[in-house]
Formats: sequence, C-alpha cells, structure tokens
Amino acid sequence: MGLSSQGILGMITYVKGDATDPLIEPGVNLILHCCNNRKGWGRGFVLALNRAFGTGPNSPRAKFLESSSELGTFSMAPVDFGVKTSTVSVGNIIGQDGYGADGAKYVRYDALATAFTELRKALKALGHSKVTYHMPRLGAGLAGGNWLIIEALIQDCLLAGTSSKAIVYDL
Repeated sequence: MGLSSQGILGMITYVKGDATDPLIEPGVNLILHCCNNRKGWGRGFVLALNRAFGTGPNSPRAKFLESSSELGTFSMAPVDFGVKTSTVSVGNIIGQDGYGADGAKYVRYDALATAFTELRKALKALGHSKVTYHMPRLGAGLAGGNWLIIEALIQDCLLAGTSSKAIVYDL
C-alpha cells in the first residue's frame, strides 16, 4: 500500500513499482516523464521506456525526436497494453534545459508548470476529465529538481479541481 497526498479532489499516490508497467485504470492513462530540450535520450527513465516499448517508428522515443523540443511543450505516444477499457500513452514533458552528469539543476519548474497546464487543457478539450497519470519522480532525478516543488506543480497544474489522480512509482 502506498502513501497518498491529497489536494482538492485530485490525489497523488506513491507505490513501489515500475512506471513502465503501470497499474492501469479504466479510461485514459498517461505515463509521464521529464525530457530535455536538446533531444538527448540515453540516460535515466528513458532506458526503461526503450526496454518496455522499443525504439521503432511508433515508440515514445520516435515521438520525442519528431516533436518540438521547446521548453514547456509535450508530446504523446500511444502504447499498447492490450487493455480494451483503457487508453495508455507516454507523455514526453519538455521540462529540462540541457543535461549533464555534473550534478547541476537542469529542471525548469516554469516549463513543467506550462507543459502540465497545456497537457491538462488538451485532454479536457478531447473530453477527458478523469485521467490517471503514472510517473517516476519526474524531474527530480538526473534533472536535479526538488521533488516537493514538482509534487506541488503536479497538484496545482494537473490535478486540482479534477477527479484525475497521479501514481508515483519508486523502484
């Protein structure tokens, strides 16, 4: 059983597990992760995405490489879990300015907030008012962000005032 952090309606639940093998809920499910704006895809959570969904022309990696790399944008790549009552996609969130192994902070909180807000608006426009977001502690690993700040952004920009929820996976 995981820990939960509840905001106004939306909730964040913490579980032990792999975000590439999510606890699929009925309806729309998105596996979110933080990407850089330099088209780098070779370390961290993306390696697990490659193992789970491949690197072919319809993969999350291919969608990332063909989409905008502007901070605050996102792209989505549908993935197949064979569950007929659910739609599952990987959401590439461009919230990291560059990358490196020097311990610097590459995450950009304003870019995460913008991407989360735009993602929520896009989903609402498609008629999706209840979404389950699955994620590692995005932006808090190699990007160097503070999880407490990112958690607040998720609450404020994705979940507040909705019946959506987020499930955060810790290995």
